[in-house]
Amino acid sequence: MPRSRAISLTVLLVLGACLPLVSTASSVSASPTRAVPGTQLQELKAPAHYFGTSIAVSGATAIVTAPQALGSADVFTKDGALWKQSASLRGSGSSSVGPVAISGNNVVVGGSGLLGRVYVFTRTGSTWKQVAKLTGSDTVAGDFFGDAVAISGTTVIVGAILPRTDNYKAGRAYVFSEAATGWKQQAELTSPIPGVRGFGWAVAISGKIAVVGATGCAFVFAKTGLLWRYSAELKDSDTSSADGFGTSLAISGNSVAVGAAGQNRAYIFTDVGGLWRRSAVLKGTDTTSGDSFGFSVSISGNTVAVGANNKDGGTGRAYVFKRTGTDWNQVAELIGSDTSTGDSFGASVATLGNTTFVGAPSHAAFAGRAYVFAP
Repeated sequence: MPRSRAISLTVLLVLGACLPLVSTASSVSASPTRAVPGTQLQELKAPAHYFGTSIAVSGATAIVTAPQALGSADVFTKDGALWKQSASLRGSGSSSVGPVAISGNNVVVGGSGLLGRVYVFTRTGSTWKQVAKLTGSDTVAGDFFGDAVAISGTTVIVGAILPRTDNYKAGRAYVFSEAATGWKQQAELTSPIPGVRGFGWAVAISGKIAVVGATGCAFVFAKTGLLWRYSAELKDSDTSSADGFGTSLAISGNSVAVGAAGQNRAYIFTDVGGLWRRSAVLKGTDTTSGDSFGFSVSISGNTVAVGANNKDGGTGRAYVFKRTGTDWNQVAELIGSDTSTGDSFGASVATLGNTTFVGAPSHAAFAGRAYVFAP
């Protein structure tokens, strides 16, 4: 199997930690009251290996990656009630495909591997065209540039978790934007706390707010004018460098979801009047130690999806939560119609409105699948 975040997580967690939380934010624990099965609408597949490792959705377009050598990012568009494959994206000169993100007609695909490249594709009509190949201004072989990507409009953020330029100490995140002369690097973000490891492990962006995950914490950066500045640290009094907090995250509006797979939890932070506060802690109704609840997270408005890819011997589950007022409640527990032990269902999740996609990259002898659900 390609270099996996599950394997690498064990290595990074012992290397460094964030500072203790200075002040404890107000919180609401979301204790689920029931487990309602979601309705599986469709099972997506492609002639690949580890299909479903990364999933992204925007509007009527979903992207699913298969990260093996000569892999691709497969585009599915909604046609009536079904999702149909309409294109396959692969960067020029790319030897493999990594994580994917989409915003409207723009898609960013990480070129997973030691060299590290990121590719931007734009859709005109029904045709996709590569418009940029991104590299960091100071990245070199071994930086894992492109192992985390996110996009909002015409702004891309890319993580590089182990930069040789910093002797493997901290990591970087790079922000790019589209200009009249093409896509240009706009900023290089670093951890505001010295000694933090794994900075750039996960990234998310929405408008002028970017979030970068590290070992045991996450950091918010805000754009003011042309500059990106550190704004806040997301952490909680019961999180630590050993629980995977910050290795998965997502943002929607003024809310950020952060996974802590080692603790079987996911946290919601909300910007209230310029202050980021923990607003909820999410737990699955039936999750237990070792399920890796929080391995993947996705948020869209008042809906959060959380993957627990190690539940039931690695069969996996995904859980959907809805917010009503300030309360978050579990509304569905998802499982693929044909998943079994070791499939890693929940390794990736993507939610939009009432539709949730869940990846199971080890299903069918590692061919992989992606499943589409609705309430």
